[in-house]
Amino acid sequence: MTSSPDSAAHRDAVLRQCAHLCADYPRFAPALHPQDESRTLTNDELQQHIPRAIADCQQRFNLEQPKHAAQLWWFSACNTFVGPAVTAAVEYAAILDMHLDDGQLFLRDDEDYWLGFMPGRVHRLEDTTDESTCELLAEQAAAFARSITPIVEQLAEQASMRPKPLFAIAYDALIQAAINAGNDSFDPAEGIRVAHALGRGFGSVTGIDNLIVEVVDGQWEDADVAGALAGEMCEGHHVARRVSCCMIFHSASSGKCANCPRQTPQDRHAAVASIVDSDF
Repeated sequence: MTSSPDSAAHRDAVLRQCAHLCADYPRFAPALHPQDESRTLTNDELQQHIPRAIADCQQRFNLEQPKHAAQLWWFSACNTFVGPAVTAAVEYAAILDMHLDDGQLFLRDDEDYWLGFMPGRVHRLEDTTDESTCELLAEQAAAFARSITPIVEQLAEQASMRPKPLFAIAYDALIQAAINAGNDSFDPAEGIRVAHALGRGFGSVTGIDNLIVEVVDGQWEDADVAGALAGEMCEGHHVARRVSCCMIFHSASSGKCANCPRQTPQDRHAAVASIVDSDF
C-alpha cells in the first residue's frame, strides 16, 4: 500500500523542516529521527509503558519515590515532544504539528526512558503579531494538551499524584522552549509572542496559563510582554519563570535546577545569572 500524494507531500515537508532544524540544533536529532533500535509506540502503548519508564527513571537517577521519578521522566518526555516544534516556530516561522496521535511516537533505544516524536505535518506561520497566526499557535498547543491528557491521567494514577503538576510540566516545556529559542535567535520578542499564544491555547484545555517573563541584563526586571505582543523589540536575556518542578533534586547526585521554582528568588536569580554570564 502506497501513501497518498498529500500524505507524501506532508512527510517530505516535515523531513525538510527537521533537516533544517537539526542542522542548526543537532541536539534535536535523537528526538526526531528513529534509529534501527527504536520502537514505535501508539498513544495507548505509551500509557502501558509508563510503569517501565518510572522504574527506569528511579534506577537511572537513584530516586526512591515513584512520584518523583514520574515527574522527572515526564519532564524529559515533554521537552522531547515540543522542543523541536516550538523552536522551529520561533526560528523559522513554521510549527511542527504537536498532536501526538498525528505523528510517530517512539522509544529511542532498547531502554525505557528516552522517547522521540516525529511530527506528521508542518504548518507555515505568518507574522506573530497577526491574530490568525496566534490562533494557529494556540490551536497547536490545545491539540497537544488534548493528546497528552490520557497519558497524564495514567501517569498520575500510576504515581499516586494529581494531574495538575504534570500538566504544569508540559506547560513549562512549551514556554521555556519559546523563550529559549527567542534568546538563541537574538529575537526575544518573537519568543514572547510565540510563548503567549501557546500558553493561551494550552490553558484553554488545562486551565494553566501563567506567563511571567523576566530580563537578565545586569539586573533583574520584568520583561515588557505587552510591548513584545505589540511588535516592539526587546533587549537582554529573557527568562520565563517556571510553574513546575522536575524533582531532580531528590536524587542524591543532583541539586535544584537554576530556574527551579523551589529556589528562593535570590538563589534563582544568582544561579540563572551565572549561567547567562558564562554564555557570553
